[in-house]
Amino acid sequence: MTGMPLDGIMVVSIEQAVAAPFATRQLADLGARVIKIERPVDGDFARHYDERVGSRVEHRRELIDLIEAVFADLTSEQVITRLDAAQIANARQNEISDLIAHPQLSERDRWRLVDSPVGPIQALRPPAIIQGMPERMDPIPGVGQHTDQILSELGVDGATVAAMLASGTV
Repeated sequence: MTGMPLDGIMVVSIEQAVAAPFATRQLADLGARVIKIERPVDGDFARHYDERVGSRVEHRRELIDLIEAVFADLTSEQVITRLDAAQIANARQNEISDLIAHPQLSERDRWRLVDSPVGPIQALRPPAIIQGMPERMDPIPGVGQHTDQILSELGVDGATVAAMLASGTV
């Protein structure tokens, strides 16, 4: 037992491609023992996927150069307008400042003030809010503030923790 949520659970995986193996990898990451059954000779076809589609990306660099040349002098908004008009799926990559300034975060009451070593700062509420369950918005700890407590919870004895702190190891 490793203390993982799925300890003691065995998953026999009979799947191929990408999505299903990804899902069973997640189960394994949570502690399940995963046994994957594959075809006797070739195994999962996705193991050789890159070899089979190699020719599709053979001229990738040249294609990227062409696309960048077309869009080089355009603003992000102009690129999005062109892609939308051509019905080409696209998504804008926001900067952190765009996320912070996003109006939905304020309109949906997602911000809270929390204490920190440098004073109160705004922090986002937890992504999942369960009605009737209190939200935890604890103060942000200072560097090293909980080190000895964490090491103790991990089973490191007090004398060793003190020696590690004194030597600057932690």
